[in-house]
Amino acid sequence: MRRNEKETNDLFRSILLLLSASALASLVILLFKLKGGVQGIIVGAIVVAVLIYWLIEINKIFKESKKPHPPSGHELFYDLFEDEEGITILVRMPGRFNDVEVKVSGENLEIKGDGKLIQRLQIPKEAKLKEKSYVKGVLQIRLQKAAKSDRKISAYKV
Repeated sequence: MRRNEKETNDLFRSILLLLSASALASLVILLFKLKGGVQGIIVGAIVVAVLIYWLIEINKIFKESKKPHPPSGHELFYDLFEDEEGITILVRMPGRFNDVEVKVSGENLEIKGDGKLIQRLQIPKEAKLKEKSYVKGVLQIRLQKAAKSDRKISAYKV
């Protein structure tokens, strides 16, 4: 998050807390004037409890918004087949073949498509890109394994 966004969020949060505290104080004073006695105390306690709950929920929302989010990409659907010679991955992808980018770097295979389509897969270290083809919206990627590997392929979200 950039510094200006953080300052804006902190300022907004401070203003919200100040407004909430003043609303809480106003409601409690108003309830004591209207209801007085034990009823006023009970209603005031309920109002205070509800407002505290509301402030806790707002605080949770702010904390969630500060957590890092993955890039806004759409996950691709794929099928994966492994045999003695290599690994075949079939990916359903809309768009044109020219818009498809396949990169192998170390243990990662990254597939990018038109727009925000992206999928990353973990592959064996020794695997090399053998070929890729694209027919009627289906991308076929063939990886060649250099040696036997005990590692399994796993997908992870970006």
